[in-house]
Amino acid sequence: MTSGKLISTLFVSFLALLAALAFSSCSREELPFRVAVCGFTVGEPGSERNDLLDYALAKLEAELGAEGDLLASGAPLPDEQGGDETGTYQLLVTMGRSATESAMAQRGKATAVPMVALDYTPASPSAAEGVTTVRYRVEEGSYLCGYLAAHLTSGRDHPLTNPLPVVAFLGMKDDPMTEYCRAGFEEGVKAVLPGTNILSVLLEGTSAPSKARSFAEEAVKKGADILFCAPGDYISAVIDVAEARGALLIPVGRDLYGSSPEHVLTSLILRDDNALFLAVEMAMKGTLTPGHLEWGMDEGILSLAPFRKHDIHIRRELKENLAREQERVAGMDL
Repeated sequence: MTSGKLISTLFVSFLALLAALAFSSCSREELPFRVAVCGFTVGEPGSERNDLLDYALAKLEAELGAEGDLLASGAPLPDEQGGDETGTYQLLVTMGRSATESAMAQRGKATAVPMVALDYTPASPSAAEGVTTVRYRVEEGSYLCGYLAAHLTSGRDHPLTNPLPVVAFLGMKDDPMTEYCRAGFEEGVKAVLPGTNILSVLLEGTSAPSKARSFAEEAVKKGADILFCAPGDYISAVIDVAEARGALLIPVGRDLYGSSPEHVLTSLILRDDNALFLAVEMAMKGTLTPGHLEWGMDEGILSLAPFRKHDIHIRRELKENLAREQERVAGMDL
């Protein structure tokens, strides 16, 4: 072989090697960012919120090119390697207290994947070392609910309100979210009517539904026409009372209008879809670091459900005030 042909052959081989390396590099770069999401256990309180997580995963794939799997709460954590290169997870997301505490109990020995816990406040910083925890600032949305309730209970715009300025609050005692909900609701009520009577109860354990029913019955007898319910599996019992006694209620969690269109005035929706999307987006950008974060109205984590058929009873001035208060309360220390 002549020296010219040899050089030509070597040059072609070199180009082929470069092409192979480039293809290999591109193949690795094209692997999608993958997320494992531990949601709520089916059949337990909050499991209906898995629908928003499914929606978020679809949105992540469509808008960011990320892929994700929704795992059952308490399931074994995915291994860092995921079995093969295409199965590797870059982020583990947990929802709520049960899934988060189950994951943290396994963490360290089962996985090294970065973890973010949504809708969770650790008992102490050391309890969630190396994890990004995110508390939903439910007090902001609860403030708006209190502001709305105070306006309606003091007027005659809605046919299910009475002349007495009395409202009620219900929540689960062992849920850390409850006190934030109550604080925000009370501040919202007082911003409109400082002297409004707020009846309140904290429920415990398996007897919560029956106690909630009894409390709601008594509260309505005392003049409460709007019942504000922090998250819990007792809310259906309160809906029964509202329907039987002609009262209104505002639940926290998901939109429950379909459960009782005549009596669910609105709902304070916890936008888990927006929280999951934001967490993954930050992780992909490299801005999600371990520590405690708080997300609320500014991050789109809370929203009031539409008033629907109740809309005709909500004056335009009140709607404008609610929009103004929403801007004012975002980030406020309540």
